Amino acid sequence: MKPGGVMFGANILHKGVKRWPMTRFFMASNNMKGIFSNKQDSLDDMKSEIAKRFDKHEVENHGVVVLCNCHHANVGAISTAVYTALNRK
Repeated sequence: MKPGGVMFGANILHKGVKRWPMTRFFMASNNMKGIFSNKQDSLDDMKSEIAKRFDKHEVENHGVVVLCNCHHANVGAISTAVYTALNRK
């Protein structure tokens, strides 16, 4: 990210939220197909991981969806996280 850059993102939570039957089916199906990889995602973990990588951030929870708006990145922490995620397999 360039200095002053802003990252917007969204995620669908798996743990710690009420998921309706259709939501459970949709998430399970997409995790099995490899479209999602969110079986371990919770709101607390999302907030913690975002706080490690950005000095300023907003995290909003809307049911099973989390929206984030992040500024002032710790570029080293982001690079490490991306590298780790890409080499998880």
